[in-house]
Amino acid sequence: MPQKPIVTVLTAFLFYASVMGQSGVPKDTLRAIGDTPVLSAIDSLKQLPVLIEGTTSLIPRIETYTQKLNKANALLNRGFDTLQISEKLVEYEDNLKLITEFIESQTAVANHRSLSLSIILLTQMERRLKQWQETLSRYSSLLMENNALLLSISVDSVLKIVPRDSVLRVQYDAQIELLYQKTFETDTLNKANIYRISYLQNRVSMDYLKMGDLLNSVKTRSLNYSQKIFDPEFPFISSSKTLATYDESLYSSIKRSVRSNSRVYLYYSKSNALSPLIFLIAGLLFYWWTLRAVRRIKNTHEGEMKIAQSRYLGKAPLTCAIVVTFTLAPFVYANPPMLYTEMLMMVTLLSITWFSYRYWDNGSIKLWIVAVALFLFFGVVNLLVTTTYAERWIFLLVSIFSVWYGIYLKRFLKSRPSNVQKVGDIIVTLFIVLQAISVIANIAGRYSLAKICSVTATFGLTQGFVIFYFIQILLEAVYLELESHRNQSGIASFFDFQDLDKRLRSVLIIFGVILWTIITLRNLNVYDFIYTGIEDFLVKDRTLGSTSFTFWSIVVFIIVLVLSMFLSKMVGYIFGNPQGSIKGISKGRIGSSVLLIRLGIYTIGIIVAFVASGIPVDKLTIIIGALGVGIGFGLQNVVNNLVSGVILAFEKPIQIGDIVEVGTRTGVVNEIGIRSSKITTYEGSTVIIPNGDLIAQHIINWTHGNKNRRIEVLIGVAYGSEVNLCQDVIEEVMDMHKFIMKDPKPLILLQNFGNSSIDFRVLFWTQDIARWIETRSEVMAAVYGKFAEKGIAIPFPQQDLHIRSIDPDVAKSFRRGE
Repeated sequence: MPQKPIVTVLTAFLFYASVMGQSGVPKDTLRAIGDTPVLSAIDSLKQLPVLIEGTTSLIPRIETYTQKLNKANALLNRGFDTLQISEKLVEYEDNLKLITEFIESQTAVANHRSLSLSIILLTQMERRLKQWQETLSRYSSLLMENNALLLSISVDSVLKIVPRDSVLRVQYDAQIELLYQKTFETDTLNKANIYRISYLQNRVSMDYLKMGDLLNSVKTRSLNYSQKIFDPEFPFISSSKTLATYDESLYSSIKRSVRSNSRVYLYYSKSNALSPLIFLIAGLLFYWWTLRAVRRIKNTHEGEMKIAQSRYLGKAPLTCAIVVTFTLAPFVYANPPMLYTEMLMMVTLLSITWFSYRYWDNGSIKLWIVAVALFLFFGVVNLLVTTTYAERWIFLLVSIFSVWYGIYLKRFLKSRPSNVQKVGDIIVTLFIVLQAISVIANIAGRYSLAKICSVTATFGLTQGFVIFYFIQILLEAVYLELESHRNQSGIASFFDFQDLDKRLRSVLIIFGVILWTIITLRNLNVYDFIYTGIEDFLVKDRTLGSTSFTFWSIVVFIIVLVLSMFLSKMVGYIFGNPQGSIKGISKGRIGSSVLLIRLGIYTIGIIVAFVASGIPVDKLTIIIGALGVGIGFGLQNVVNNLVSGVILAFEKPIQIGDIVEVGTRTGVVNEIGIRSSKITTYEGSTVIIPNGDLIAQHIINWTHGNKNRRIEVLIGVAYGSEVNLCQDVIEEVMDMHKFIMKDPKPLILLQNFGNSSIDFRVLFWTQDIARWIETRSEVMAAVYGKFAEKGIAIPFPQQDLHIRSIDPDVAKSFRRGE
């Protein structure tokens, strides 16, 4: 038995040797590369499993390496897109050199605009260099992966083991040669690309560092310049030393400014190439939306009259779309160059100018044209990067004219009362004051201050009126949209424009004031200073006891809560009965479920406020604990009303729009709030009832299941009238009235034999409880008319008077007729 394993091994060895022997190879078949001793049979048998394993893994290993090398070669042959970087780097380095020389050689006549242009240009180039750094870093990572692949091939020990078999070795040598050839080609290309990418990375990194240093230097100089804005820069404009202060002509200043501004404009346009397309699409969508609403209104009754109430959109929808789009455009860009901003503003001014030529009177057109001309002049002067003697004089004359123009414009607005008068009076007054300060500052040699005041005044004047028309156009857009859905179902059909106009106008006015303030602060060159100061104040860490917080977290918390309250009110407005209609809501409604939605909005708003502000959510437990204590001491009624409101929402005994009687009061449910509900009575008053009272007392809901109501009318006819005829007349009236239900059928009952009449009791149903009083009145009027036609009399009240005794003198006077 112990001999069987030996026999099995020997049999396997002899079989292997015979197979190898048939191919003419010695029985000890394999050897390692460089090994001279030949293995004996027993040694070969011992090494057989290892050598076979190494040999069988050669082919898949070579195939794997070949595939990876092919992929690497394809990437290297395709190349890396660095041509733009190489070309732009030269341009950026030239710009860097020019800006450095320009900043270092600044004289006293340089202005804030040159520094602003330099900051914008450097910021754009720094952002682009940062993008190039990321791109080159990604390319470098790919090249390092190729380098790691080449290294792994060179040190792979499996590739050094080859078969002694001549046929297999020939095939193996061919594959190894092809693999090494691909490796050599890949290595050559990879090294070349590594050198090129590393060279570009070095240049980009150096330029990025230089750009950052220069940008900080320019920002510091700009800040110092702004702080010295009230210091005199030049002698008095009439001084004999004034002309010697300037070393450049107006023509050369304009030429330099055109070159600088155009370069900055091109850089900024290329880096924000997608934004104009977005604004174009937004403007076209607004235009399409307006046309769609106008077409719908034209197909309705009195459509032309409704469109005529739109002073702007109904007349020039395309122009209005341009005004809306380009009014918002300057505020979307981050630190845009002034030329870019002025071009966007100019589009809105030209659009309003075109509209004014068609629909304004001559006096208004002339004044507006002058305002646009002033905008062009001060806009061009604002772009000049150096100051010249001729520029100061021209600027002074135009500023003096602007003061006169502002005074005339203010008188003109007072003589033409309109919606724009209040806004215009404030803006024009500020325009006059700033232009007067500009005149004084220019004469006194503080030209930068003069330029800032005049530019701010003119831009504030024109953009103030633009924002006013912007608000009017938005309100008209809402009006047209609501009118286009007036007779349709949907959310828009729930709104009343008169009420919505009041709500939106106040919001849009606040929004417009914010836009105008941002424009004014930017032109005063204090926007960044104020923004930075507010930001530093809000984000600074503060400590109260053991709690750390920032004012910004509190502001975020308040903003989220205010937004949630606003959304909650909007839900109540849309699905409620905001106008307090005493006729209820005949449209589809979600009823008292709106309270659950509002509570959900409040709950989500509180949670989001805590998360967004960074306040730990576990602080909620403190608030809940405080509420628990408050409930125990004095908030029982508040909590009772809150819980009662939730019960009203789930059980739905009343819904918004229901006609109810609570005690002695009858009206329509206007709102089911969190603490109380509002009922609008038929007298026009609003009754505010705590939700707890609605749960605790009896409520008569006339519209809980349907809107039907039974009406009772008592009718008396004179004695002697034919009863059947009277019943037929009343029944005829019932059948003819369209608001009286046929099922249940009206009942005409003989009620009573009165003192002076035969009384009928008429009972009938109407399916519209909102007009049951009108229906009752119409039925009574119709019965009275039919009785008159048929000769049926409705008697006056009669009573028999029995006199038991009378004074004889009085009786005699009656007989004499006295």
